[in-house]
Amino acid sequence: MAQLNALRTGLGQNALIMDARLTDAAMQRAAELSIFYDHIRPDASPFSAALTGMNISGPGENIALGYDNAKNVMDAWTTSPGNYANMTNSSYSAVGVGCFYQDDGTRYWVQVFAAGGAFSKNADSGKKTLTKEVRALGDLLDLEVDQDAAKIQIDDTQTFSLYNIVNQGWAYTSPTKIMPPFYESADTDIAVVDSNGEVRGVASGSTTIRLGMDSGLYLPVTVTIPDADQERANAAFAVKAESLIGSSITIEAVGPIMTVQADYGIPTIKTIAPPPETSVSKITAIAAVTGGESLMPVPMIINGDGTIAVLVSGSMVLLPLHVEAGFTDISTHWGAPDIMAAAELMIVEGVGNGRFSPSASVTNAESATMFLRAFGIDPGSGAPPLEGIDQSRWYADIINTAAMYGLVSPGIIPDAPMTRIETAELNDLGL
Repeated sequence: MAQLNALRTGLGQNALIMDARLTDAAMQRAAELSIFYDHIRPDASPFSAALTGMNISGPGENIALGYDNAKNVMDAWTTSPGNYANMTNSSYSAVGVGCFYQDDGTRYWVQVFAAGGAFSKNADSGKKTLTKEVRALGDLLDLEVDQDAAKIQIDDTQTFSLYNIVNQGWAYTSPTKIMPPFYESADTDIAVVDSNGEVRGVASGSTTIRLGMDSGLYLPVTVTIPDADQERANAAFAVKAESLIGSSITIEAVGPIMTVQADYGIPTIKTIAPPPETSVSKITAIAAVTGGESLMPVPMIINGDGTIAVLVSGSMVLLPLHVEAGFTDISTHWGAPDIMAAAELMIVEGVGNGRFSPSASVTNAESATMFLRAFGIDPGSGAPPLEGIDQSRWYADIINTAAMYGLVSPGIIPDAPMTRIETAELNDLGL
């Protein structure tokens, strides 16, 4: 404003009043330029339509973009004949000045000039943040959302942003972030969205969030709210699969999780129907997701009708699995069928390097491991430490848990080979 009046008074002309209503109109136009850079407004009306009701005559408008300060934009306008004519027009008595800038620093500048009317000096000074509503024709917009898919946890929130990518009045401008007036969730039972575009997860599943100008001009965002139990199962499966890398055991999840609850909190045999997308014919084992996010096999039988009978303790999240073993040292061994069956049930895993060592001795710790797996007992259940057991060894939780269930006795030597009488005793106690 100071530079403009300095230019005018240097030519012997009157200084202009910075009018409050003209300034408001200039700010409106500056915002509109970020959508459509032209003297025509984004709704196809002339720039003077922003001055409706002001009882003025012969308005003029200067526009510019990209200049980072008032001096630079004034220098550019001064060298432009049309803009210079507006700034030095002796018939004008008031002006409004507007500047709109985006997050990337791009500035849109506007001067709106007018003659006649009852003008009042703008009382505002300094920087001021304004929110302006811009009306635009749909065919002038090239909308894009910052992401077309997202994952949100239940009760978590995320806000999506909408951008006008191409300014059809000046293609070299950067995208403009806009605040769309239209937000809608296709399924509010899964996710809801407020008037600011903040999306909140309600329940597991997927839905579409629409954001845009109205119900006919919007962009969709696919929002997935994952099932927390399925996420735990996926994490546990990933840990188990990684632990088997380099072994002769391969593991595959062949369906989504199944949740089941024992009756009255006591171990119960429950018959469950797996979800339709489960490959029942491929199931060799059912594993429960433990509190430590590991997989523990549970006793199960697949019935002829495709249902599954499972021994359940408490509330359990179950994952159907297909397990294969490729032991290279059992093909001629009499126990090969039983070894393969036990591997497919996740009861045994071999000794590594593709071997099972079928004729090797079994230690007390290895035997206790097989029994806990066979009975679906979680060794990470917080059993008290058994006296005399080194709690830093791999089998500590297993021996502690086996002792809690009465499967082993104090004084057990975990690394010692299991005798025939110890084997008989363990079978008797387990059964």
